[in-house]
Amino acid sequence: MTTMENSNYNRIYLDPSGGISGDIFSASLISMGADSERVISAMVTAGKELGEIDINPVLSADGATQLRIDLKPTHPHIKGQRAKEI
Repeated sequence: MTTMENSNYNRIYLDPSGGISGDIFSASLISMGADSERVISAMVTAGKELGEIDINPVLSADGATQLRIDLKPTHPHIKGQRAKEI
C-alpha cells in the first residue's frame, strides 16, 4: 500500500489559474462528502458581512449538489481593503 492509500486524509488538487467560482467549489466539496452544514454555515457567516443571505442546497438530476444563494446586499459598495478583510 502506498502512503496515500494508507492515509486517513483525502486530497484535492486545484489549479484555479483561470479563476474559481466559490459557490460551485463549495457545492463540489459537499458532493464529495464534506459536512454540508459546516460548509454552508461558513458561507452564511461570510455572507452576513455583505447583507442578508440565504443558501439552499439542491440535488441535481445526476446527484451532484448545487447551492442556491440569495444575497441581498445591505452595502452599496465595499472598498477593496474591506473586501480583503472579509
